[in-house]
Amino acid sequence: MKKLLLLFLCTFTLSLVAAACSNKPETPKDVLSASIKAMGEVNSFRSVIEVNQDTTYAETPSKDASTITMDYIKEPEALYQTTHLSLSDGYQNFKGELYLVEGDVYATDVLSRWTKGTDAGVHPSLEATRKHLSVTYELQWLHSHSDKIQMEEKDEQYVLTLSGSGNTFKNFTEYLLDITRPASYSSQFVDDLVTNSLTYNVFIDKESLRPVNTIITTDLEMTVDEGYNSIETIQTIEESYSNFNEVEPIVLPDEVSENHIDYTSSED
Repeated sequence: MKKLLLLFLCTFTLSLVAAACSNKPETPKDVLSASIKAMGEVNSFRSVIEVNQDTTYAETPSKDASTITMDYIKEPEALYQTTHLSLSDGYQNFKGELYLVEGDVYATDVLSRWTKGTDAGVHPSLEATRKHLSVTYELQWLHSHSDKIQMEEKDEQYVLTLSGSGNTFKNFTEYLLDITRPASYSSQFVDDLVTNSLTYNVFIDKESLRPVNTIITTDLEMTVDEGYNSIETIQTIEESYSNFNEVEPIVLPDEVSENHIDYTSSED
């Protein structure tokens, strides 16, 4: 009887181990599918983006850096975003802030005044930020190129790498431009965009299957100003994710609610 019980326990344990192993993602496509599902169950998180750019605009070189921090809640939607820019042309330590609360947007303008109803003084724009914060957009884009992705396992993470160049990545690099804005140009003002190279590394936690951080490097060329000028830029974009489902409620400060320029009012 004891032998039968022991045999049963061994068989049961082995079946559990086999089941666990069978659920383990084996390919880049499997990992990305699981990560998309995991992020769909996340209602809030923090994203921190570090952008470093070596850019030549109209034959004038510059070395720019920015840090974008975003606390985001999906439902009910709320956002607090800060942007710190360090630019070679002398505009050092510029800071922009944005709140999205109860459907209203409040943002600082170029003179650091609080405004309501416009994000004209904030980089990146609310539209670009919203698209970026879906997170699944990038994961789904990677999923569509999963046959070209290399994967390795390091400690507690899956490391996925996609590299390439050319028109295949045009839509994605346009999306990146709306976040990085070399020489202050977004994708809508750019023509003849050429992706000389793009490398995308995403690090995904094995247990939660959520992305932990990403590193994107690009080498891009484009024309602007209706073809009169060109931009060449080499970018490194590093992003980290944290505070999953732990972001505190985002509340508009009294100093903002009581002292802002209201662009939603017909009287202003």
